[in-house]
Amino acid sequence: MSLYAKTNDQEYEPMPMDLQQMVCSHVIDLGIQRSELYGDKHQVALCFELSAKMSDGRPFMISKIYGLTTHKKSGLFKDLEVWRGKAITPEE
Repeated sequence: MSLYAKTNDQEYEPMPMDLQQMVCSHVIDLGIQRSELYGDKHQVALCFELSAKMSDGRPFMISKIYGLTTHKKSGLFKDLEVWRGKAITPEE
């Protein structure tokens, strides 16, 4: 079975670049992702809906893929602290 990518001539509405409130709408477990360069990693995707709306009324959405670790140098840890607005304690 072949997979063909189509040319997409659709214009996308840019999201506002100012501060926005957002809600985590999806947490998607991507499972173990294999990489010869970095080794196998368990990954998750977090999806957020912004308070800003597109011209058709739908909310803007953004997403990011993270390694499933809360080490203080990890992207997930850093972004969770920024999103929460406070530091994550070892007990949490």
